[in-house]
Amino acid sequence: MRKGSCRDNRKNQKPGRKSIIFITGVPGAGKTLVGLDIAAGNLKPDGTSGAVYLSGNGPLVEVLRKALTDDALERVKKGKGKHTKEEIKAGVATFIQAAYAFRRYSINHSDVPPNENVIIFDEAQRCWDKAKLSDWSKKKMNVQIDVSEPHYFLSVMDRRKDWSAIVCLVGLGQDINDGEVGIGEWFSSAIDYFPDWDIYYSSGIFGQQEDARIDKKSVLSSQKCHQIDGLHLSVSVRTFRSEQQSAFVDAVLAQDCGKARQIYTQIKDKFPIFITRDIRAAKRYIRGQVRGSQRSGIVISSSAQRLKAEGVYSSIDMNPSQWFLSPKDDLRSSDFMDVAATEFKVQGLELDYAIVGWDADLRINPKNGKWDPYSFSGSSWKHRNSEARQRYLVNAYRVLLTRARQGMVIFVPLGDLDGFDKTRNPEFYDGIYKYLHGECGIEDLPETLPK
Repeated sequence: MRKGSCRDNRKNQKPGRKSIIFITGVPGAGKTLVGLDIAAGNLKPDGTSGAVYLSGNGPLVEVLRKALTDDALERVKKGKGKHTKEEIKAGVATFIQAAYAFRRYSINHSDVPPNENVIIFDEAQRCWDKAKLSDWSKKKMNVQIDVSEPHYFLSVMDRRKDWSAIVCLVGLGQDINDGEVGIGEWFSSAIDYFPDWDIYYSSGIFGQQEDARIDKKSVLSSQKCHQIDGLHLSVSVRTFRSEQQSAFVDAVLAQDCGKARQIYTQIKDKFPIFITRDIRAAKRYIRGQVRGSQRSGIVISSSAQRLKAEGVYSSIDMNPSQWFLSPKDDLRSSDFMDVAATEFKVQGLELDYAIVGWDADLRINPKNGKWDPYSFSGSSWKHRNSEARQRYLVNAYRVLLTRARQGMVIFVPLGDLDGFDKTRNPEFYDGIYKYLHGECGIEDLPETLPK
């Protein structure tokens, strides 16, 4: 942690005061590492923690728990610990929790302050809105909670009378599902309903898609809000990847072709990005790049239903921890490239090399050259008319295109050249390819592959 961070300032906590801190950053900037570091820094002498790491991202929680448990068991084998497997798993489960488990416990113990002074909420932009939390609480808990999830978590931590803090780790422009309220709700809840809470953020929080969902005027005028630009992590800690990759992806999705082409020429040697119409060539190239313990895999959007015809599909039963952590020769492993992972399975997690399958769900409208977003229903594509659902799809591709540390290949199929399958009209895919290759400048995967 850098000097002046939450962890370094624990001695300066004021009794009765409470803080919400927003940490933003580009993909790969190390937000999750910051969160885990804060939680580890609050460990007590008896082994318990004054902080808990929470996430509504189930796959992220699952993979982190499995990785930490496996690492601890390996240390025990080497004589560096004496804990049993059950003790290790229980400790990790306490340290890293799914948001729903913390929420469920807090509802069942509504008159009890939480044990922890600090909660670190990863993917905070994915918290539920009022309607979704109200529906869940009524159906699952037989209790009616008529506030948003940010409001509810603030009320839970407000039960403590000494001090408390919520650290929100925010992936800008990465809300990808219905009912995800975005970070604007965290701000408005803290400003309007919790007078004892101070709010700390950086100007970087206004930088991307979330800007429209934050009442910027209210934030800037509130005496409770304090701007600290060090809370935005602008430099990637992925040392093998260009720091400008996320800017390139943003430009592509914003259809700023000139900017995308300019950035591409700057990063392509350090972070190779190619495009291909041949999935087999993509697999050969990626497998040829991977060394040692590096990971690779195929990622697709959850609405990319017609890539199945190309042998690229995702299973609803796919186990994220097996996909990310199993050996390369395991059929369930990402490296085997037998099953793809969707944005919901990979958000917050990374590969070294990735194949991004691009389906006709996000295609180019031939009339105006703009993105045309679709979902697949039954046996045909249905246009996404809702602005929110259109944003979720664009953000899904933002997640997919920023999962790789070292390089990626974008696979755009040819479609059904025989004209039998109307859902795979070659025109859908040709438009995508022409935009990415012809306008954004992404180079074709070379026939003679570099080693």
